[in-house]
This record gives sequence, C-alpha cells and structure tokens, in this order.
Amino acid sequence: MARLATPLTDSCIRQAQAAAKPYKLADGGGMYLLLKPDGSRYWRLDYRFAGKRKTLALGVYPEVSLDEARKQRSAAKSLLADGLDPAALRKSRKAELSPAPGSDDAHLAHALDIIGEGVWDWDLRSGLVRHNVQWGRLMGLSGPQTQHTWQQAMACLHPQDRDPVMAALQVCLDGEAAFEHEHRVQHADGSMIWVQNHGEVVARAADGKPLRMVGGLREVTKQKRTELVMRRRNLLLQTVAAVNEMLMAELPEPELMSRICDELVRENLFRMAWIGLVAEDGVTVRPVAEAGFVRDYLAQADIRCDDSPQGQGPTGTAIRTDATVINNDAETSQQFAPWRERAQIEGYRSSAATPLRVHGRVVGALNVYAPEPQAFGPDKQMLLEKLATDLGMAMGHRAALAALRESEERFRLLLDASPEAIFGVDTRGICTFVNPACLDMLGYTREEMLGESMHHLIHHTYPDGRPYPKEACHVCFATQQGKPTHVDSEVHWRKDGSSFPVEYWSHPLYRNGERVGAVVNFVDISARKRMEQALRDSEERYRLISSVATDLLYSCVQDEDGYFTIDWATALVDRIFGYSLDEILEKRCWRCYVHPDDQPAFDRNITHLAAGQRSECELRILAKDGSTRYIRAYSRVVAADEGKHRLYGACQDITDRKRAEEALRESEARFRTMAEQSADWIWSIDVQGRHIYSNHRGMANLGYSIEEFFAMDYTGLVHPDDRALLHTTFEQAVSARQGWHNVVLRWRHRNGSYLWFESGAAPMFNDAGQLIGFQGMDRDITERMQAEERIAFLAHHDALTGLPNRVLLRDRFAHALVMAERSRSRVAMLYLDLDNFKVVNDTLGHTAGDELLLEVVTRLSRCTRDSDTISRQGGDEFILLLNEIPDLETVERIANDILANLSEPVEINGHALNASCSIGVAVYPEDGNDFDRLLQKADTAMYNAKDAGRNTYRFFDNRMNQQAHEHLLLQNRLNQALFRFEFHLHYQPQLEVDSGRIIGVEALLRWHNSELGDVVPARFIPVAEDCGLIVPIGAWVLEEACRQAQAWRKAGWPDMTMSVNLSALQFRRAGLIETVAKVLRMSGLPPHLLELELTESILLQDVENNLDTVRQLKALGVRLSIDDFGTGYSSLSYLKRFAVDRLKIDRSFVRDISTDPDDAAIVRAVIQLARSLRLGIIAEGVETQEQLAFLQEEGCREVQGFLFSRPLAPEGLEDFLRERKRRSTRTEHV
Repeated sequence: MARLATPLTDSCIRQAQAAAKPYKLADGGGMYLLLKPDGSRYWRLDYRFAGKRKTLALGVYPEVSLDEARKQRSAAKSLLADGLDPAALRKSRKAELSPAPGSDDAHLAHALDIIGEGVWDWDLRSGLVRHNVQWGRLMGLSGPQTQHTWQQAMACLHPQDRDPVMAALQVCLDGEAAFEHEHRVQHADGSMIWVQNHGEVVARAADGKPLRMVGGLREVTKQKRTELVMRRRNLLLQTVAAVNEMLMAELPEPELMSRICDELVRENLFRMAWIGLVAEDGVTVRPVAEAGFVRDYLAQADIRCDDSPQGQGPTGTAIRTDATVINNDAETSQQFAPWRERAQIEGYRSSAATPLRVHGRVVGALNVYAPEPQAFGPDKQMLLEKLATDLGMAMGHRAALAALRESEERFRLLLDASPEAIFGVDTRGICTFVNPACLDMLGYTREEMLGESMHHLIHHTYPDGRPYPKEACHVCFATQQGKPTHVDSEVHWRKDGSSFPVEYWSHPLYRNGERVGAVVNFVDISARKRMEQALRDSEERYRLISSVATDLLYSCVQDEDGYFTIDWATALVDRIFGYSLDEILEKRCWRCYVHPDDQPAFDRNITHLAAGQRSECELRILAKDGSTRYIRAYSRVVAADEGKHRLYGACQDITDRKRAEEALRESEARFRTMAEQSADWIWSIDVQGRHIYSNHRGMANLGYSIEEFFAMDYTGLVHPDDRALLHTTFEQAVSARQGWHNVVLRWRHRNGSYLWFESGAAPMFNDAGQLIGFQGMDRDITERMQAEERIAFLAHHDALTGLPNRVLLRDRFAHALVMAERSRSRVAMLYLDLDNFKVVNDTLGHTAGDELLLEVVTRLSRCTRDSDTISRQGGDEFILLLNEIPDLETVERIANDILANLSEPVEINGHALNASCSIGVAVYPEDGNDFDRLLQKADTAMYNAKDAGRNTYRFFDNRMNQQAHEHLLLQNRLNQALFRFEFHLHYQPQLEVDSGRIIGVEALLRWHNSELGDVVPARFIPVAEDCGLIVPIGAWVLEEACRQAQAWRKAGWPDMTMSVNLSALQFRRAGLIETVAKVLRMSGLPPHLLELELTESILLQDVENNLDTVRQLKALGVRLSIDDFGTGYSSLSYLKRFAVDRLKIDRSFVRDISTDPDDAAIVRAVIQLARSLRLGIIAEGVETQEQLAFLQEEGCREVQGFLFSRPLAPEGLEDFLRERKRRSTRTEHV
C-alpha cells in the first residue's frame, strides 16, 4: 500500500480520492485513515505490544472526525504507557461493562467517555441493561447508576420511536441482521436528542435463543437538525417551482389560486392558506381560494382593509399598508387579540399576510398560517413575497390579454359597421381581411377574396382598358416602400367584370416596428364623377357669362302691395330650384321654395329690405326633387320710378361647399376618433414647442391626464440624457421647416419608470405658407428595446445561468492580462467539470440538472471575488478567471474552497445529489499569455484531475501534454491493431486446491506493436475503453477464447471452463446477447464451459436493464462470475437478484492476508458469504504458500496465480497440461 506521510487536515481528507487499491493517509503516532477503493474510510492505529504488531480500529470517517480520532489515539497511548493493550481491553469491555477503579478496563471506559460513546450490555434472561456513565447521560438517566431494566431504557425513547426500535431489535434477535437504528431520546426536562444506536447478539443458547446483546450509542442531534433544515429549504424550492409551473399553465384564475393554496399546505409547509381579493366597494376582502381549513372559518369571518376594527388584522393591514405583516405568536400578540380565540379553535399560533399587486396597485392578499409560533423566518417570508409578486404579475398579464381581446373585438365591430370599403393586404399584396361594405361593392364573397392578390382581383386594368402593372400600383407604395397614398383617378373591377371609379387611401401597416402590409379604404365616386361632368358641361354652355361670379341672376319689381315680384332670371334657375324659369315666373316669388326655418331670414334680408340697403345671407332651398340645396343670396334694393323700388339679386349655389364642409367636419371627427383609438401617442405642438393636442391613449401610456400633461413642463419628463436630443431635433425642424423621423426618446411614467418612444412628425403650415407647428406620432417601443437589450445580453451570457459566455470571457481575459502586466501579478484560469453530471440528467431529467447547475453557480460565487469571472462553457463545464493572483498558494486555496463547497450534498426534488468536480489550472505567465493556449492547458489539466480519481484539482505541467500525446498515439495504433493481427491471448490456469486438477483458464489479452513493442494491458485497456474500441476488441477476445477452448476439447484435453472478462461498455452495448450466442454457435463450445466475468460496478448501474441482460445470458447457459469482488459496492441484494455463479477474490486482498488483519478479515468474510449463498469462490493472485495455506484453511477451494503458473500462450498451456498430467501419472504409480 502506498503511504502519504503529510500531516492530515480536514481539507486534505476531503480532497483525497479513492484509488484502485487501498491506501493510507498518515497522521503520525501510528494513526492513519485507510481509504478503500469503494470510497469508505476507516481510522486505524498501528502499535506494537509485547513484540507483536497490532491494529486498533478507531471508527469510520466522517462519523468519527479527525479531532475525535486523535483523542482516541491519545487515550490508547495512555493505556500503552501503563502497559495495557487497548485492543485487548476493548474486547474485554464488551464482556464486562463495570470495571473496578484503577483496573485496565477503567482506562478503556475513560477513553470511551472522552469520545462520547455510550456502551450497553443487555442480559435478556434478567432483563437488566448494564451500561457506562455516558450511556446514562445520553438516555437522560442521571446519577452514577450503571444498571437499569430494559423497560426503563425503553421509557426514555420518544413515544413515536418505541415501536420502530423494538421492531429493529426483534430483527437482530431473530438473527436476520445486526441492530442499527437512529431514534429520539426524550429527557425528563422535556428536551429531546437524536442518537445512533447499534448492537449485536453475542451469546445464544443451544436452540438459537438470544441470551445477551451488546452495543453502543452516539448522539447525532446536530446532523439531524442539519438534515431538517435542508429538507425545509428543499420544500420551499419545490413550492416555488410548482407555483411557477402553475403560473405558466393556461389555468382559469379560480383554479390557479386554489392550486396555489393546495401547494402551500402540501407536506405541512403551512397549516392553512387562502387568497383574498378586495371587493368593488374597496373595503371588503373576499376569499377566492383556500386550503387546509377544516371548519367554515372564512365564511364566518368579516375581513376588511379599512381603518375599522375588522381591518386591523394581518390581512387588512397588509392590503392597507402594502407590506407583509407577520404575526409571530397569536397567544401573545396584542394586535391579534380579537382573533386569538378563533386561532385556538383552528389550531394555529402564527400567520403571515402578503399583499398582491397588479400593475402597482394592491388588489388583495396571500395569507398562510402555521401551528407553531415564530414560524415565519426570512426564507419563508421571501417565499411568500415572491409567490405574491409572481401571482400579481400573472393576474396583470391575464387582465392585459383580456383588454387586448376586447379591443380587437371593438375594432372588428367598427370594421364591419363602416360604410366605407376597407381591406388589408400583406407585403405581397395578398388579402388578409375585408369588411362587408367592400364585399357589397365588389360582389365577391369573403372566401373568394381572402388569400387572393387584390391587384389581380380588382385593380388589374386602367380606366381606358390598358393593363395596370402591379409594380406601378399605388397600393404597393404602402406595402413595399411604407408610403401612404391617395388616388382618385382609377377604377376598381367588380366580380361581374364591370368597373367603377373610386377614391382610395392606402396606409402602411406595422407590427413591432416591422412593416407587414397595408390597410386600404375606398369609396365609390360614380355619382361625384357624374356631377363633375355635369358641371363641366354647364360651364361650357354658359361660358358667355363666365365673368359673372354667381350661378343665378334675377331682378324683382315692387308691386302695389309692396312685395317684390320676379320679372327676370337667368336660365340657371332650374339647376338651383329644380323648377323651370316659367314655373318660377308663374309663382312670381321664390320665397315659397325656401326652407320654412329659413323664411324669417329671407324676410329680413330680402322682403323687407329698404331702398339703398344691401344684404347677404345663406338659405336652404327645397328643390323640386325633394333635395335640399344651399345658396348664398346677395340682394340690393334701388329706388325706381314712381316710388317703386327694384331689387337685384344673385344666388350662388354653395351646396358642394356646404357638403365639403360637412365632409370635413366628419373627416375631422373620424380622425379624432381614430387618434383617440390609436395605440400610439398622437400629438400637435406649435412653433414654441407647446402641446396643443394630444390623444388620451398617449397620455394613458405615460399615466397622466391631458390636463395634467398640458399644465406641466413636459421637457422635465424626458430622460436627462435625451433632453439635448429633444431640443436639437426641434430646433433643426423649425429651422429647416421639415419634420423628423425615428427619433428615440425616453419619457418618465407617473410611477417613475422610463418608457422608450420612437417619434416622427410632419410640419403644419397655414394658408399663407407660414410654419405653425408640427403634427406627430410617438410609438411605445419599450418592449422592443428591452428585447434588443435581452438579445445583446444573451450574445455575451449563458441563457440558463446568466454567466458570461466564451466571447465575453475572452474580453475579460484581455483586460485581466493588461492589469496583471501592470501590477506584475498572475492570472489563473480554472477549467471546472462536474463529476457524473450526465447521471443526473439521465435519471432525474434536465430540469433537475438545471437546478443543480444553478446551485453550483451559487456556490462558486461564494468562493470567488467580485473582480473574478465565472463563465459557463456549456453542459457541466465552467471556467473561472482569477485576476491579480499574488502566488500559487492563493489558487490552491480557492480550488480547495471550491471542492469543499461543492462536496456538500444538494437537495433537488427529494434527492441528495453530490456536485463534486474536477479542476484543471493554468497560470499566466508560466503557462502562456494566449487565451486559447491557457484554455487548452487548463482543459488538459482538468482531464488529468479526472484520471486521478475526480473531486480534485491539478496544475498544468508538460508531463500532461506528454500523457495526452501518448494517449492519442495508443488510440491511433489501437485503431489498426485488430486488422494487423497484433492481439493475442494468454491463458492462466485455475486449479482445484484439494486435487490439484485444472478446472479452467482465464483468457488475458496481450498486444505487441511493431513500433511500441509489448504494451501492457494496464496501459492500453483504459485507452480502448475511452475511445470505444474495447467493444470490437472484446468481441474478438470472446470469439478467439471460445475457439481455442473448443480446439483443446477436440484435441482430447479435459473440459475446462473458459473465463472471459467483459468491460462495462461491452456489457451495456446493444447486441451482446446476439454476439455471445453467435460465438457459441460458431465455435461449438458448450455454453456451460464459458464463464463471463463482470465487475460489481457494471451491475449496480441501470439495474433493471442489466438484470434483463443477465437473465438472457443465463438463458444461453453460460456462467457468470463477479470479478475483483469486494473492491466495489458489494451488495447481498444484487448477488441474489443477478444469480451469479462464482465470486473472485481480488488480488489486492490476497496479497496481504498473511500480514494485514483487515485484508484477512475481508477474505474470510467473502468466503463465508459465498458459502452461505452457495456460490463458487476463487482467489486470484496467489503467489506464496502462506497465502495458499490461509485460503485452504478458510475453505477456498479454487485458486489461480503465479504460485502455479503465469499466463501462458496456447502452446505453453498445453505444455503445462502435459507436465501436470505426467506428474499426476507418476504420483499414481508411486
């Protein structure tokens, strides 16, 4: 065994890794820690007494710490100084627990008291339990008495633990297993401790009845409390994860809240939980979900959130103050006094209430109750506040979605009700939506239009019949160039092939800042076109009076009654009145055609006009066709002969103007409606920068009313960093008399946060061409900016952990290099890879793997400085960049801290996981000054650490490069070895001890390469396993061994079992059963003569699949043996389940059986185990007669080793068989 003579420390012990063979960590004075290949660790003390070398077991690490082991060593040394043998005294102690003062046993009792071990001896015949003082103290039995009845001992146990302890004792008394149990002890003062109790039956009657049982007791309260804390923390994490999954699911809100309450009372995290929302009156709190209540508690409770007495409880106070309220003890809290009686009935002592916020407003509270006082520490309070925050965000998100759906429904209704034809197209001109008015005008159905090219459907030809190219279409300007268009000189084509003139408007459509199409609305202007043509015809007919500004001229003469009577008029009278000139003259006055409501104005301005007066008024005319026309009447009265006056008048038809004004008012109203309904902020400012218009939606985006916004200096709402841009943009726009586009500014919301807006504006001019202001629109692009920031973050960080990725790490390295050169310090790069992380993903799932990675990041952060960098490279690999390192000892300290932190178990989903890691270290400037070179060297060092047993670290040195090159060289040569017939087998005989008969051989692989020579298996087998070549190599070994075994049978040699080793990779690879069956069939070897040797580690991974493979192999008739038994995780259960035929004792135990009591004990136990299970047993590595004698004495009947023969080539084995046969024949003759 190898010895490491360095003084032991806790850190040194934690870093030590199990190796293929046991080795010792010495602490001095003969004490050492024995590390077994299976990872177990035992304290041992070697000493000499009476000229003999002896060993004393001091306990198992970590149950016995380094300090405790040293105390035991001191106690043992004291005994040796007094001439006493500690091991002998320990044995006698088990037989006698009441030593006389000053006796040898008294020293041992004193040593046991020092280490805190309680020892007991139960006489089952008398029922008395004899014990040392420490046992009495642990059991709560004060006083010097060292003997009690077993009933008194059982009375000290916690009531809930008595039955389990009795059951475990009964199993031991029945001889099925040793007694070992952890339970609680209830002391007389009410305190409770946890103890680890163990023992065994040491005396039985002839009929097997137990007579005496001895054992020991140790306190483990601290460890149990640690486990309880970890379990509670794990439960909190599970609750957070479960609630987050609920929030992500599309559950109805009542079901969501109910399931959250159920989750909070799961596994007794809390006693009761309920969620209450503030009712519409703003005072009453209405329960909406509950869990854990056994009585109708909430239905009877009057819960309020105002200043009334009913509002002073935790729930009302939390809602009113917008803060978490903790009631630590309902029995003592004065504030909780009104509810104390109710708390006693419901069985809770403490409670907590956390406000629920939706968009910054408190809408209710999350309430939980616990049966014990002081139940709400920082961790639980943090959990409740996080759950309340997440639930509030989910409620807000759901409300926003509902509002969006409502808005979309309103838009759809407006679209369907619009009298104008409206349709939408994507960027290719394909129809995406259409309203009923459009369908009516064009004669198509909705199905016939959706998904079709609108240009080819309705816009394919000019009015004169020429083809209308799609690329010239004005609608395409909106979809392709983002330019709004207005056209009134084109036609649309109906389904029936007819066309009609239209006036249409197209506006580009954007989504998330990206142009996705256009919206087009149009009207049929056929009537207007006809009117325009009629007007042109009229103007042509009456061009002779074009100098006259009015449409109708007339004159009246005053009759004898004083009324004006028409005596002349132009022929245009019929266009205004709809009546012919003769009909007008017949009536003599046109007052009768005036709208009744306007007749008083007619009388004032025309009928009663005095001579010399002028008048001007607007009147409505009731035309002959029933329509209403608008005119502007100009009148003047002049004096005529004979005292009669004459009136001259002109009537201007202003119907079109009136209708245009009405259309303008409707357009302005439509624009205002659209502006108010727009999700964007639409505004107008004058040339001084004062806002003169803003839609409500824009103000709502910022949280202000229009009145508040207009009353304040809006520049103060702009982010300080953007104010210069705002002023510059406005000044340049005024100076250039033009607008601006895509100016991004941040505006402060009422709640203090800043929103991003993309601003665009166009100038406004009056009729004189003077700039009077700007009309603009700002679009909220906060989500887009946040998304861009997130994308920029993810470009340099890991998505899961948020750690820097390799791109950012490379930049950090360059900066660290500059700092190191300046300060003449070092930079260390640590390449860290988690051990066995793939097992977590494969067994518990990737979610558990992600949780483990996040916990690793947390622990790594505790081991590094803020100036250092932790980077995730993907999977389970991390790189730590340590800046300005003064010396290598600092790197070692940090690496040790990391190993220690990660060695602590991690609780995930009820599983305690180990997050150990292997670390490779490369240091600037010793190992280079280039990022990639240091990274490669750290990676090489990391793999060297894994080869050293994992859970350790290694600094890079040049030998690692040499090892890597050798590994690559061997891999390249192995790739060709099978094809070049470089492999051959040697066979080591296996003998029956009593008869000396050869019962079998073990096939051992050998490799001779023309360049490398003979390569030992320990050198090339690990390489073959790493690169997967072990599978084809193993198949060749199986085939060649079976062929050779059958060849020997055919040559007349006695049947011999052929033992062939299977690697773990070969065993788990698909097709093993077919390969074995094929080899047996082709070779002709009987299946029972083939024995496949498996290691324990193969069977303990993926047990169910392995069990199926073993059953299929057994069905073929082959034998199975466990190779190197005892060096792995030996288990009786797998020996029974896997039905193996033989155990092979590893050579590491056989080598020292004559000198090492531990190895001798292990070999003896394995032989007894095989005999008890009726399994074959064979020992390998037998090299001396002493070893053979020991094995014979203990009952091992089969052996192999150099004592009999080295592994031999087939010819050499045949010679060996002949020689054995010759000796056997000679012996028989003698």
